Amino acid sequence: MNLRDARNFRRSIIISASALIAFGLVTLYGIQQSEFSDVRGIADRQAQYILVGAAAFGLCYFMPPGLLKWIAKPGLILSVIIMGVSAAVLRFKGGYDIYSAIPLGGGRSIQPAEFARFFLVLYLAAVLSESRLKVKSFLRESLLLLAPCGICFVFTSFIQKDTGAGFVTLLGSMLFLILAGIPPRHMGRLSVNAVGPTLLLLCIFAKTAKDRVMEYQQAFGSFQEQEYQIQMVMRAWVETPWLGMGPGKSIQKYFIPECHTDFILPIVFQDFGLMGLMAVLAMFALLVFAGFMTARRAAGRFEGLVAGGISSLILANVAISVMVNLCAIPTIGINCPLLSAGGSSLVSFMGALGILAGIARRSEPGPGRIGETPGLDRFLGEVSFATQKVIAAAFVVRTGILNLLRHPLACMREAYGAFERK
Repeated sequence: MNLRDARNFRRSIIISASALIAFGLVTLYGIQQSEFSDVRGIADRQAQYILVGAAAFGLCYFMPPGLLKWIAKPGLILSVIIMGVSAAVLRFKGGYDIYSAIPLGGGRSIQPAEFARFFLVLYLAAVLSESRLKVKSFLRESLLLLAPCGICFVFTSFIQKDTGAGFVTLLGSMLFLILAGIPPRHMGRLSVNAVGPTLLLLCIFAKTAKDRVMEYQQAFGSFQEQEYQIQMVMRAWVETPWLGMGPGKSIQKYFIPECHTDFILPIVFQDFGLMGLMAVLAMFALLVFAGFMTARRAAGRFEGLVAGGISSLILANVAISVMVNLCAIPTIGINCPLLSAGGSSLVSFMGALGILAGIARRSEPGPGRIGETPGLDRFLGEVSFATQKVIAAAFVVRTGILNLLRHPLACMREAYGAFERK
C-alpha cells in the first residue's frame, strides 16, 4: 500500500465522519425548535460535544501503537469498575430507570459503557497480537477473549440496564473475533452455552427488554393497536414526500419520543428527503469500508486488529440502529453514531475514529498485516452478503407493515377530508 492509498482512506474517514456530524447537528437544531423540555438546548450541547470530540480525535490520531496497547487492559478494568460502582450508587439513590448515565449537572451526563466497548477492542487486539492466533484451546480463549466480552455485556445490560449498548458491544465483539480468526466451532460453543441462554434470560426477566419485545409484537396488529412510538415512526416513513420537507421543517419531531437519539433517521428523512437519507447511509458505508480496508492494509498486526475491531463496532451499531428505525426489530434504546445527540457516544466514537485515521496514516507495506491472515476476505464477503440480506429483510418487513398501515391511514385521511369539507 502506498502513501496515496493511505491518504485516501484517511480522507474517507475524516470526510464521512464530518458529513455525518454536520447532518446530525442540523437535524438536532431542527428538533430543538420543538422546545420540549427533554430537547431544550440539545443542539447547543451537541456543538460543545463536537469540540470535545475534535480534541479527542486529534489526541488519538497521534497516539502511538505502543501506548494504545499499554492502556488497553487498565482502561478496560477501570471502565468496568466505574460501570459497576456508578450503577450501585444510582440504584442506592433511587429515582432512575436505567443506571448507565452518571449525571454531571446541567443536563449533561457521562456513560462509561460507551468508552468500555472501545477499551474492549484494544484489549482483544493486544491479546490476539501477542498470541499470533496460536490460541487453540477453548478454555484459554474463554478466559482471555470471550470472558471479557461477556463481562462487558452483563455489566452493561443487567447491572446498568442499558440493553442497547450491551447488544452493540456483544455483536461488535463477536464480529471482531470472527474477523480475527477465532475458530467457528468455538464461537458456536459460546453461542450455545452462554450467549443464547443469556439473551433468553434477558428477554424473560429484564423488564425493559421484555416490554419492548411485547410492544414490537403489537406492531403487526392494526394501526390503532400499535405502540404510540412505532405509530409515529411509521407515519414519518409513510407520509413524508420523497423530496422531504426542508431542514428543520419535520412534523414528526413533535410526536416521536426520543427522536433526538433512538429515532433520528425518520427526522433526517423528513428534513432532507430520500436523497439526504441515502447520503447518510452512504457516508456510513464509506466509513465502514475505509475502516476495514485500513485494517487489511495496516502496517502491524495490532494496528490491523484495532482497526478491524473499531470498524466492527461501527458496523454493529449502525446496522442495529437502522433496523430499529425501520421497525424491523424491537426498540432497544440505541442511538445512531455521530448523528444522534449524546456526549459520551460522540466523544468516544470520534476518539476511535482518530485512532482509525492514525492507523491509516501510518500504513505502509510490511509483514504481519491483518490482511495476510486467513479469513479476512471471507469475512468481508460474508459481511457484505449478510448486510444485503438484512437490508432486504428489513425492507420486506417494512413493506409488510406499510401494507397493514395503508388502509387505516387512508381511512384517516378520508375522514379528515370529510370533516374539513363540512
